[in-house]
Amino acid sequence: LSVLKEPNSLILSETLAKKLFGDKHPIGQVLDRIDDHSAESNFVVRGVLKDIPENSHFHAQVIEQINDQWPESNEDLWGSAAMSTYVALPKSTDFHSVELKLNILLKRIANEHTLVRDAEVFLQSISAIHLSSDLKDELEPNGDKSLLCLIGIVGVIIILIAWINYINLETARFTSRIKEYGIRRINGSRKIDLAIQFLVQFTIVTGLAICFTAIIYSVLVQEISLFSGVNLKIDPANLWSSALIIAASFLALGSIAVGISPALLIYRFNPSLAIKGKISNQRSGSSSRLVLTTIQFTSSAILIAFVLAILAQLDFMRASDKGLEIDHVIAIRNPTAYSGQGFAENFSEFDRLREKLLRYAQFKTMASPSAIPGTPIGFIFVNLI
Repeated sequence: LSVLKEPNSLILSETLAKKLFGDKHPIGQVLDRIDDHSAESNFVVRGVLKDIPENSHFHAQVIEQINDQWPESNEDLWGSAAMSTYVALPKSTDFHSVELKLNILLKRIANEHTLVRDAEVFLQSISAIHLSSDLKDELEPNGDKSLLCLIGIVGVIIILIAWINYINLETARFTSRIKEYGIRRINGSRKIDLAIQFLVQFTIVTGLAICFTAIIYSVLVQEISLFSGVNLKIDPANLWSSALIIAASFLALGSIAVGISPALLIYRFNPSLAIKGKISNQRSGSSSRLVLTTIQFTSSAILIAFVLAILAQLDFMRASDKGLEIDHVIAIRNPTAYSGQGFAENFSEFDRLREKLLRYAQFKTMASPSAIPGTPIGFIFVNLI
């Protein structure tokens, strides 16, 4: 990047620049180094990066070139896997062949650098990192594909229950309006006209439901996102993603099938019997309704069991003895831990900080772990501030 050509240049994210400098213009602002307070070592902000989208697999707040700090002549670098390397390949490129060539090159390097022996290079698609990658020292905690599939199955079950419920309700309404349909048939209405009436009613109900859902989503999406800790906002750029297209197609086809199902009853009833308030003697639909009702109650039982299992697990996590009171613990980053200082210097500064804090009655004890509880243990070059 041209903005990082000068030594000690930094690029900050919009959020961090706002946090550090407020309304001041961040370009040209100077940041003091923790491990070297000389003017020659100060960082200078050369650019501001737009906040990385939520659906990225890492969210860097600060970008800096480290070529001057870690020269290529340093042989120790061959034994480090702290850096992530990105390559842009043409769409027609077979990445397996690229992997093979890289490993051949790595074997040649191993003749000069013993630390590379038995090492292997592999490539993975960026889009597969979040759900499919499970490596040591990932840039950020990854998602769980199995959990995502489970949530998707629960969503499908809920939709199926709603569809089955609609079919049962429309079947009950059809029975209560059987005389009306019989009179209309005798007066010349075609079966297709009555079937279209069902479809129009279903379309209106579906449209109102979509509008109502959109209103609820727009009003409560921010509150639900804050409560769940998951960003539920839909990025307009992702509206045409394959997952959303598949979901929309499933909903559209399923809705059409559900809308047609009650309309098929029109083709089964006898108008003369309908005038007398009787339903057709044909019982071809009773078995299908029995199947639908069985599926509905079975699905409901599965969902209830699923919810009860989750509640039991959450209660167990809350009630289990953790050895500390979570509500009374504060986790902060130790800025000297990433300043390039030695262990002795880091520990002495931490020791001084601990002594100062323990002078206050509000602090009972203090410790320095390898990572904040709940985060992966390891060293990564992302979000160190």
